[in-house]
Amino acid sequence: MESALSPSPEAVGMLHEMALRDSQQGEEPDLPDEQLRSNDQLQKDEMLAVEAIYGDNLNILGENSVPRYFQIYVYCEIPDGISVSAELRGVDDYPNNQSKFSVEHLAPISLTCLMPPSYPSHHPPYLSLGVQWLDSVKVSTLCHMLDSIWAQQSGQEVIFEWVQWLESSTLSHLGFDGGIIIHKSDSTMAPVDARVTGEILSVEDVVQQLISYDEEQCLETFRRGLHVYTICFSEHPVRENTTDTVYIGH
Repeated sequence: MESALSPSPEAVGMLHEMALRDSQQGEEPDLPDEQLRSNDQLQKDEMLAVEAIYGDNLNILGENSVPRYFQIYVYCEIPDGISVSAELRGVDDYPNNQSKFSVEHLAPISLTCLMPPSYPSHHPPYLSLGVQWLDSVKVSTLCHMLDSIWAQQSGQEVIFEWVQWLESSTLSHLGFDGGIIIHKSDSTMAPVDARVTGEILSVEDVVQQLISYDEEQCLETFRRGLHVYTICFSEHPVRENTTDTVYIGH
């Protein structure tokens, strides 16, 4: 898990541009003060709930800013790890130009949102998505799915539902239940959503990032476990000249 969140200037700038454009084009409705106050309170309550659940992965960008905007890191659920297959064209180090491996940790999805004054009564949050290990076309399908979730419950708070869906359904939505498949995408086959952020990486770079991130997180998990074991051992010293077995349970 990331210890600190670093907001993407690209994502934040994009959201403000989208909000400004909609305002100039009349897409942002002119609401009565009572409705604006109601929306403001609903946004405050929603942010408190999201912070209570995802606080370690949430970065509120400008505590008292209007409109509110924030970034949240969303971790796909892979309790048993997941296999990865990558098609590496023109790479001689891999037989059949393929790399297959497993990971226990996936780098998080970066969801950045801006709440306009008309949210949630009339307008959804503006959003952008970044995923290191997915190509732009696949990230675009995730953006469209979040749009769909809003359309199904228009007028209600939606952030928690978006995060839950990304956590639990991203892999199945992409057809990755049996493992992640990485190959060079052909962006000419499908349009890329303007809300997709992040670099366009080669398959080789994606593979290296997946492996490096997994190794870092496994090492961090080991260090935390070693720290707990050290504390427990110091709390339960073994008596000298005894054959008693010390069991440390958690």
